[in-house]
Amino acid sequence: TVYVIQNKFQEAEKHFQSAISINPELTNLHYNYAQFFEKRGNLQSAADKYRLELEYNPNNYRASYNLAVLYRNLGEEKNEKKYLEKTIGINPEFSLSYIFLSRVYLHEGQDYQKAIDLVEKGLSLRLDKQHEAIAYFLLADIYSRLDKMEVSQQYVAKAKAIRESIPKEK
Repeated sequence: TVYVIQNKFQEAEKHFQSAISINPELTNLHYNYAQFFEKRGNLQSAADKYRLELEYNPNNYRASYNLAVLYRNLGEEKNEKKYLEKTIGINPEFSLSYIFLSRVYLHEGQDYQKAIDLVEKGLSLRLDKQHEAIAYFLLADIYSRLDKMEVSQQYVAKAKAIRESIPKEK
């Protein structure tokens, strides 16, 4: 991964291929290779490597979560949902899975209570301020769709207050 950080992609590729030929089941090998492909913009190869990582190391919740994010970016919400649910199964304490699975339920527009429950579960776990604000914006959106505008506005205000408390990058 040092080669990737230094943008020495050909050297990185050689080392990944060499490691695979020696031990393809090495923990995080395919996970790191997937990140290599993501950095290069090759999302399909990244998805393939995340799936391979999960085949060899089925408890790698980060590979599962990153695969879900990849599917979100590719507009494949069904697969995003599948891997967010898998991530929760692997690591039920990983809060981001609940927040973004809630977003999938929101987009499906069918089970708003499930979406609310997922956000609340995510909020009950450890979240950074940025994702906490996103969670409250999701709740605001859900309650807006339920025609509960007063509750929605309360969540908007809470999300904005949290977002404003985040130090600005310089």
